[in-house]
Amino acid sequence: MKAGEKITFSIKVHHLAPGHKFPTGASEERDVWLHVGVYDKEGNELDHIKIPRNPGDPNDKYFITTNRKVAYPTHSKYSEPIERDSLPEGDRLYHSAFIDSEGNFTYAQWYATKDIENRLKPLEERIEQYQWTVPDKLVGQAVILRAVLNYRRMPDSYAKFLGIRTRPALEVSRDERILKISK
Repeated sequence: MKAGEKITFSIKVHHLAPGHKFPTGASEERDVWLHVGVYDKEGNELDHIKIPRNPGDPNDKYFITTNRKVAYPTHSKYSEPIERDSLPEGDRLYHSAFIDSEGNFTYAQWYATKDIENRLKPLEERIEQYQWTVPDKLVGQAVILRAVLNYRRMPDSYAKFLGIRTRPALEVSRDERILKISK
């Protein structure tokens, strides 16, 4: 692999075990996300690889992590927005998104007029497509391309709004490849 080279790769997310969608439960609060990055041998992230937006899907914006203050914990008229995900920008997010009557993302499902989702179905295989341009700063290094699927019960911003402890993120699965970068 060479510096400056643009590579395209795919990651298969396979929902093997449960007999229900994942995440489940209060699905507007549960998050599963795929984080892809390039790491050094000590585990330091050198580059975060974001999922490209799907221009053919108007709902795709609800399934890519963002820290913009676009989530309403009650209803847009009654509260200030909070950070929607409290995760790194640009990761693939699997969850339910509740949309209120004004078209805003809300955690208050009783105000939802629309529920859209991309949760993983039982035994489903989902292929996520990525592109990455190899940075010059990595020349001469062996780096690790790592994809990690994570789960948490509730976004940190929502837990803080509710005045409760944040929930830990749990690693569900991980896959890695070693890449040698040349000039």
